[in-house]
Amino acid sequence: MPYLRVVCGLFLFASGGFGADLKLLSNKEIAGDVTGISETEIVLQTKDGPVKTALTNALELRLQPPPAFKVPPSTQVTLSDGSVLYCKPEGGVRLVGENKAELTLLSDVKVQVPFNQLRAIVKDAHEPKKNVANDGWAKCVARTEKTSPAATKLKPADVVVLRGANGVLDPIRGELRGTGKDTDVDFDQYTGDGEQGRKSRSLSLASPNVAAILFAKQANPDAAPSVCKLYDMEGNRLNVAKLSCKDGATLDATTVVGARVSYPLKQLARLDFSTGKIVYISDLLEGMVKNGGNEENIAVKIVKQPDEGRLDRIRWNVNLDDKELKLRMGSDGKLQTFPKGLALPAPAEIVYKLDGLYDEFSGLLGVDDAVLGDSHVKFTLLADGKAVLVAEVTRNMALEEGKDKKDAGRVLAIRKNIKDVKELRIRVEPMQGVLPYGHHVNLADAKITKEIK
Repeated sequence: MPYLRVVCGLFLFASGGFGADLKLLSNKEIAGDVTGISETEIVLQTKDGPVKTALTNALELRLQPPPAFKVPPSTQVTLSDGSVLYCKPEGGVRLVGENKAELTLLSDVKVQVPFNQLRAIVKDAHEPKKNVANDGWAKCVARTEKTSPAATKLKPADVVVLRGANGVLDPIRGELRGTGKDTDVDFDQYTGDGEQGRKSRSLSLASPNVAAILFAKQANPDAAPSVCKLYDMEGNRLNVAKLSCKDGATLDATTVVGARVSYPLKQLARLDFSTGKIVYISDLLEGMVKNGGNEENIAVKIVKQPDEGRLDRIRWNVNLDDKELKLRMGSDGKLQTFPKGLALPAPAEIVYKLDGLYDEFSGLLGVDDAVLGDSHVKFTLLADGKAVLVAEVTRNMALEEGKDKKDAGRVLAIRKNIKDVKELRIRVEPMQGVLPYGHHVNLADAKITKEIK
């Protein structure tokens, strides 16, 4: 199959474009040759002729399977819009003008980006123990604040991690003032209170003593909305605002923060257009959640769940044992796992403020296979206060109220129209007459989908 895919890809590419599979929001798939991409549509040349698809209907454009990714020797650069790029370890980050940086990816692709939209530069990204990665940033910030309490009054601040002669990392806190030539930046180190507590320094990004820099930059609220996420064959991820492909061979992309790049399609793995169209509710925690670069908010509030002393609390994307969500599907009871979903003990109630932005709610309702005892709950889905689904769920049965018991299955597939719905409420209660403890339900693969225009 991989060989066949490569042969087909070469044939399509030779015919004037790059072969791809386009998945639509309706779950339909179109296979063909990419001949054009604009800000509004994707054009594929199929065996039946050209097919135009509006970006609002596109879910994912798959160009080729990415290889197993292992971080190579590189400098990792993160932008303030969440884009992550792996650059050449030597000369991969250069300053090419006032407030401009040029990043050279491992494939020699050049990316132009505003310097003030850099979020982090981490050298030796393939050796996280040698350098700073993940929670290491928080530790560095905490260390500088602990050793210099006065510095906490001067915000925002950047953190530069210097590597000493013995290899020990030494974080310093201050403010990057501007750019110099090639790799030099001007940095004011915080040494005390006020302007008198600053020490001017000039730092070179190329210096082996500069191990990493964390920029105190916030996402720009006026940034362009995200159109898609781009994934290439080298593990780079870009949050794209504009894209264009006129020749079927090269994609021109601009990220949310204004970074520009031209990509040969043969170096791309996929374009993910799902942001804002499909939202897994199990990815939304209590509070306000921002959807990508779009100016849309979903307010989430947990109204009720078991008392603090009980272990069976609401779980997100895991079951009540903090393991994969598992449901037995179909008449044969085949076990299936789900990476997304909610584990809901009774009683539980969650409210989602959708502001009428989504069109459909779907999910799978059943009792997790890990639950050993009996479970008997009433599940209610309310849209703007009106019950659109009431179901009774036990270990071996999930039945919508009003349906014949002969139609009951182990799992109930939910698909409800929520067009113009402002508030979606999920409620789980023990069935009347049963003891109030030990009753649970999984709401697996639960998602809200934006209207297809």
